Order: sequence, then C-alpha cells, then structure tokens
Amino acid sequence: MLLLLATAAHAGEPGVISSPRIDSEGFSEMQVLVSAPLETVRALMVDPIQSARLTSDVLDISLLRQDECDHLLVTTSGLSSPIVYQARRCPIPGGWREDLEHSETMTDFASTFVLQSNAEGTLITYRVRVHLDLPVPDWMQRVGLHRSMKGTLENVVQKAAGK
Repeated sequence: MLLLLATAAHAGEPGVISSPRIDSEGFSEMQVLVSAPLETVRALMVDPIQSARLTSDVLDISLLRQDECDHLLVTTSGLSSPIVYQARRCPIPGGWREDLEHSETMTDFASTFVLQSNAEGTLITYRVRVHLDLPVPDWMQRVGLHRSMKGTLENVVQKAAGK
C-alpha cells in the first residue's frame, strides 16, 4: 500500500518513471513526465528505426515496407537466443501502436506510446503486452518486460534532455 502511494506521489515529477501497472487486458503500463516540449519528444519517436533503438534490447531493426503503417522486422535479445518478429507500427491519436504480424517465438505482442503535452513538459504513457511461446514462467517474462520498458523510458528522458 505504501509503495502505491509513493508511486502515485512521484508519477508526475519530471524524470520519475512510474511503477508498472497491469490492466485488465494484460498490458503493462508505465508513465514518465519528460521535461521537454511535445515536439522534441515526438521527434525522437516519429521514426520507427530511431524509436526502436531507444530500447536497449533491440539488436537489429529494418523497415520492410511502408503504407499507412510501417512494417518492421525486429530482432531483440531473448533469454537464451535472439527473438525475431515482424510488427506493424501505425499512428494513433497522440502516438503510435505496434502489433505483432508474425513470430516463431511470440504468440502476442502489442505496444503503444502516447504523448501528451502539459505545463511541465510531455507525459509519456507506454503500454506493452507480450507473451512468448517459451517454457518461461509468465512472472519471469513480466520482470524482463518491465526492466526493458523502464530502460526505454530512461533513454527517452536522457535523449530529450540532449544527453
């Protein structure tokens, strides 16, 4: 209970990443307030290749094709070997949504980045749902996911600050 209160108290402070929250759809959600204008944060994330490189687990990414969405081939680090998947990244109001198109390892993947301007800067809401078809307990998958999400948001905060 105290941890929840502490998280709520700090969620609106610049650079402080909220603790993960898991919603009824199985998405893990984290938020961070970036002390930079919306245009600065958006510029870091509008390009799918540049945006993916904000995640340290991404080993390689390429653009397969573009239509109303970007179709990507992504290789990420896995527990014992890299995970390769194809995803579709589409604009949504205030940000982007990425959905799994094909993978030999993942049975589910979806993520969203939503950016909102406010008086202190830009609030980023990052949501991810993933399930690997591997003999790994769900709790262990979630621990790795939360570590990766936190690292991604830390990288956004640093890049937006020009570091």
